[in-house]
Amino acid sequence: MIGDQGIKMISNVLRENTTLQVIKLDNSNPTSLAPIIDFLDAVTESKAIIDADFPENDIYNLLSLSPAQSKHSDIEQIAQKRLLAQLAVTENRSTAGVYSNLTLLNDDTLN
Repeated sequence: MIGDQGIKMISNVLRENTTLQVIKLDNSNPTSLAPIIDFLDAVTESKAIIDADFPENDIYNLLSLSPAQSKHSDIEQIAQKRLLAQLAVTENRSTAGVYSNLTLLNDDTLN
């Protein structure tokens, strides 16, 4: 588990990245939502990422520990950041000409 520091390093790499297109990040054991929010912001800023799995287990684990008075606002903030990241990934996919995760290049019936 890479923890807060590892997530921060990955977020920094995504901000500088021009070639990495796929990122899978979960079960990293962050201690707060801050590194997750930073990661989602980095995915949103990236012009290269065309496929991103979001840290659902990490978010769930953190929200389950969240105090009741802040849980609703935490959920809203994460939902908004995730939506922005998904929109950015969708735009990047379109720009890259990727409209599906399915590849038909090696399909014998089409060749």
